[in-house]
Amino acid sequence: MLGPETLFITLFLFIYWALFIKLEGFSIAVNLNWILKKTLLSFIFCTIASIIIIAPLCYAIAKKKYEKKKSPVQKHEFQLDGIAITKSSEHTKISYQKIGTIILFSDIIVINKKIGSLMVYQRHSFINATEEEWIAFMKERNPKIKVKYLKNDYIRF
Repeated sequence: MLGPETLFITLFLFIYWALFIKLEGFSIAVNLNWILKKTLLSFIFCTIASIIIIAPLCYAIAKKKYEKKKSPVQKHEFQLDGIAITKSSEHTKISYQKIGTIILFSDIIVINKKIGSLMVYQRHSFINATEEEWIAFMKERNPKIKVKYLKNDYIRF
């Protein structure tokens, strides 16, 4: 299903080409086929350009920001009733029932709470469990957790 952003971009391109034809002095009704072709070609070009150029750049920028923000003073501990987070002198605990999705990218893991805040872990950084055991543990604590594997995450970013 098309998202609202896709429909907005397509409508914007259609209006752009219709205005272009009108400003050139041609009839929109006669050139409707031309306008539709140009709208489709422009949309395809924008989509391919964003996949090839913009998405990898955004991914690289986000990865660089994540690497800068990694703090050795922040500790995550998985306990029976939730995830305990210690950052400097602050202690917080997130219940497993509040976790909505776990997204496994190629090099990071994002835990998304139902309310919307994120926790980011480096993938393959588990010390006393494998990734599969950790996911099984999380699903055991909250069966409603959705797990998504994104192998080509540079495309979907």
